[in-house]
Amino acid sequence: MALFYFLIEESSDGKTFTTAGKVFASINSSFTRAYSISLPLATGPAYYRLKMIAADEKFGYSSVIKLVPDKTHQFRAFFNTTRKELSITETRPERVLIYSIEGRLLKNLQTTDGTNLVPLAELATGIYLLQREGGQTVQEFVVR
Repeated sequence: MALFYFLIEESSDGKTFTTAGKVFASINSSFTRAYSISLPLATGPAYYRLKMIAADEKFGYSSVIKLVPDKTHQFRAFFNTTRKELSITETRPERVLIYSIEGRLLKNLQTTDGTNLVPLAELATGIYLLQREGGQTVQEFVVR
């Protein structure tokens, strides 16, 4: 079957599908092609399939796949200057590093899902850096 275009079909229950997008096929190509489309992110589990349509309007379906979005990872850090305590709130466990402004590693912490309170009374007055493992986020905080 020489494909003319693909319909990307989406469903919330895996039974009733609606068209979410359309991509035209490369005609007269002997090479393997990769196709892509950007669709809005589903808020819950979603089912997808391709409806592959030929120039003569005959069509076939791909297998159905189910995609479940990962809950959004949120990370928030706040330094309480009165209590000299760092409050780290996030939605999944992660390693967090605290450095002096000179780049010296001072603390290597494993956080948990939820709010993590980290006492920092031993820190002298100065500027410090908070970094999520992998270098994803660097946040500066000041101890007075």
